[in-house]
Amino acid sequence: MPLGYSEQHDFNTGIRTRLQLGTLQSNAHAIGHIRRNSLHQPVYGFDRAHAVQMRRTRHIRQIAHLVQRLVD
Repeated sequence: MPLGYSEQHDFNTGIRTRLQLGTLQSNAHAIGHIRRNSLHQPVYGFDRAHAVQMRRTRHIRQIAHLVQRLVD
């Protein structure tokens, strides 16, 4: 077993758990929109502008994350 294995493993598990939680939250979020707007837009559940806004927010987060990793 390489040195620092358990730390690395905990780190990876933590990331995986967080990713799963994030996915669950975004699914719940999307389902909420679909329910709320099902009369108007049964397919997407939110309008294009909102989708673009969500995508932009995600990109900003990704960039912030990359910058943080560069700084560390």
